[in-house]
Amino acid sequence: MFTSSEYSTSLTINKINTYIYANNRTIYVGDTSNLYAYVYANNRATINSGMMSFTLDDELIGTEYVSNNTANIEYSIPSTLTEGQHTLIVEYLGDESYNSSSNEITLTLSKTGTTTTLRTWTVNNEKIVLNVTVRAWNKTINSGNVNVYIDNIFVATGQVTDNYAVITLPSTVDTDPPYNLKLEYTGTDLLNSSTYSVDELIFNKKSTSTRI
Repeated sequence: MFTSSEYSTSLTINKINTYIYANNRTIYVGDTSNLYAYVYANNRATINSGMMSFTLDDELIGTEYVSNNTANIEYSIPSTLTEGQHTLIVEYLGDESYNSSSNEITLTLSKTGTTTTLRTWTVNNEKIVLNVTVRAWNKTINSGNVNVYIDNIFVATGQVTDNYAVITLPSTVDTDPPYNLKLEYTGTDLLNSSTYSVDELIFNKKSTSTRI
């Protein structure tokens, strides 16, 4: 004959651990940057729940829901943020199924780089007129000046408009002898300075292009 018996035990269900993947990045003064990070589960399941927070230098700058393992925010960089390195902490807040996790990365705030080039020159009424191009990635430049140096002596300047500066040199600069030419874009609060140099340049009277 058999008698009935009972057995009881406790079952512990643990949440799944997660980890965050994010890269150090460079952001640029005056821009709006898309900040993003990825969160992954140890069991390789796709995470479509919970929220991710973004904290820059101990200040919360945004939160967003996680979808397909990722979350992102649009961050308009304030004028008060100084150039250099800043600490961004990305935290997945977790939910009923997943544990929270965090990661710390470095954001480096920099001005946007520029390039300055002598595009062409012309000779009008015995005066040399330079056409200079100043460019920056994904920007139209309408500020800053280009200074012109002949044999290391400042001789002229011109304002940049729509990525170009047209600069008339003084009559003391002739079309016959060779000169060492340097063009210097002064930069702005948003843009880095840049220079262009060429040695033994002769300003032929015929309109000439040096663009490559």
